Amino acid sequence: MTRPLPLSVPTPCPCPPHARARARALHLLTPPESFMTTATLAGSCPECETDLTVPPMVPGETLSCPECMLTLRVEDVTNGKVTLQMVEVQLRDWGQ
Repeated sequence: MTRPLPLSVPTPCPCPPHARARARALHLLTPPESFMTTATLAGSCPECETDLTVPPMVPGETLSCPECMLTLRVEDVTNGKVTLQMVEVQLRDWGQ
């Protein structure tokens, strides 16, 4: 009758040692997905006409113009160009 190994003893991997070392090295050398994206989109603010370079965005996302602080919404993304539209922000009337 064979006894099962205690849980503290790791079971050996069926892979040869050089394959395990290669897999570990590739894992360490491969940067996370977020570091691999270098694409940016170009557009301009419709209010102050500042040229903007933004990370990849999808239609509907919002951002602020760093020059005039206007809130902008992405309307369309085509061929690395982003079309921006200003968003009207309804300020609350506090009755003062």
